[in-house]
Amino acid sequence: NYANEQLHVLTGRRRADVVRRQASRDLMLAGGEHFAFLRDQRLTREKNLMIRGEILHGLIENHVANLESEILKAAKSKDSVYASAGIFGVGQLRIKPGYKYVRAAAQGEDLQLRRDGFHALGAIGGPQSFELLLKAYGQDHNMMLREEIALQLQRASELGEIQTMLDFGLTSAQPGLVRVAVEIIALAAPNFPELCHPPLFKLLDHEDSLIRGFALEGLVLANSQDVTDLLLTRLQSADAHTCSEALWALNTLKAVPQSSEMRIAGLAEH
Repeated sequence: NYANEQLHVLTGRRRADVVRRQASRDLMLAGGEHFAFLRDQRLTREKNLMIRGEILHGLIENHVANLESEILKAAKSKDSVYASAGIFGVGQLRIKPGYKYVRAAAQGEDLQLRRDGFHALGAIGGPQSFELLLKAYGQDHNMMLREEIALQLQRASELGEIQTMLDFGLTSAQPGLVRVAVEIIALAAPNFPELCHPPLFKLLDHEDSLIRGFALEGLVLANSQDVTDLLLTRLQSADAHTCSEALWALNTLKAVPQSSEMRIAGLAEH
């Protein structure tokens, strides 16, 4: 108790930023009643925005209540470190009034804030968020962040979000973005077969082998028996990759007809 009391005192050392920062970190690790102290006694009084941002971020991660006003204040800050904690909080708590700050961060010039904005958009979800993520993926200045954007796009699961993938992902002129969208649509196919099956069937003839593969995987995951005849035709292909995909799909669907056994036996020599 004495040690914790001293840490409380040290968090208020005005001229010792390093000491205040470390004392706040130690109290955060101690948890419990110290969360309330950090929120009520230190957060609003801390003048160093980097330390203030760290405290806020830690409180959000530990699911401390009554942080909304401080999160919104941080999200609109001109200080990137402090704003980063606010953007994170808006995403985690899905604070609607803070959405405009998330959108601004995702479209801004600061690389770290853009990254934070993308993560927040993924956490908030909804068609609007995923449309912004799809557009961001296609922009050249986000090339370094495309992998992270793709991870956020993979959080799409609701009907409106999947529709956004169809409307803005599959229509893209960028093969990389189409691949991301198809992979997500394929995973959603078992839950939304009427929405996903038609575009997946069309993509089975796409020139990009990865896109064809994702489309086929989606139809198999959804247990679409309508694809059987097409798969049997693909067994005649001269391309080994096409044949192997068809074999995998037929086996997974348990739809290998007896009439194809000789053809499959012949492929075993390849």
